[in-house]
Amino acid sequence: MIQRIATVLLILASSLALLSAQAVAQYDIDELKKEIQWKEDDIASHQRRLKRLPEEISSLSEYTDPSLLAVKMNFWMRGYIFPVTHIMRIRKDALDDWVDSVMATNVMLFGEELDYDREWMIANILSESEAIQSRLRQEIALKEEEMRIARSRIPGLQQEITYLQDRVAELETAGVATATAEITEWDFGIVDTSYPHTIESGAKRENLIVDYTGTPKFPLKMILRPVTCPAEFTCGTEERSFYDKPKGKVSLVGANMVYCYGIWKAWHMDYEVVLKDAAGNETPPMPVKTTCNPKKD
Repeated sequence: MIQRIATVLLILASSLALLSAQAVAQYDIDELKKEIQWKEDDIASHQRRLKRLPEEISSLSEYTDPSLLAVKMNFWMRGYIFPVTHIMRIRKDALDDWVDSVMATNVMLFGEELDYDREWMIANILSESEAIQSRLRQEIALKEEEMRIARSRIPGLQQEITYLQDRVAELETAGVATATAEITEWDFGIVDTSYPHTIESGAKRENLIVDYTGTPKFPLKMILRPVTCPAEFTCGTEERSFYDKPKGKVSLVGANMVYCYGIWKAWHMDYEVVLKDAAGNETPPMPVKTTCNPKKD
């Protein structure tokens, strides 16, 4: 009877181990596919910007021609005809004639001459045009830099996608056998993590909680490191040390490990966490995926 019970328990333990291996393998595949989708979305976003940016740059460049002046029409026409955002181009060599025309038009529309003299008007047009064109040139420079970043990021993202697709294929081919072999070979591993999946740039730092299995040799190190990092951001590694095993549980709390700052657009942070014991044994990595959003005004 006792032998039968032992046999049943052994079968149940084997079945649970197999199911656990399958779950781990499928989790890895699902996470990799999510990561592939994120990177494909990034590529699509970069491609859309690369399509629109040349048109935007060309439109702005029409107002930065050295032979032209850029003038807000509402300032000279008192908002009677043109909206506030309308900017018109005037040839520098035709400025005198244009000022005469504006003054004459004002008399025609309002029945009165402008309250300022001709020289003051020309000086203000020149000053305003210089400020407008300077701002437009800065906008053009920013858009050109955005194009450069987009062009440089796409090939890297494509390479990362290819690598991830190969990894998915390997996991799908190896299946449960690989996962089972890893569990049998390695009894020190991370079984679960807990952390916020959405954070805000510059907000308070959040904790990373890691549950582990096995009998590692203390002290332990928890290491949070980037898997991939966008060219426009800076990605760092965080480490925390644990000198004693927590009583009554196998969870470690990495205080203030999850954070971001200086982010001006949503960023899907692509990190992983590992534990390393005093003997040099390191767990297989566990993905840590969180989205950093820009700080709300």
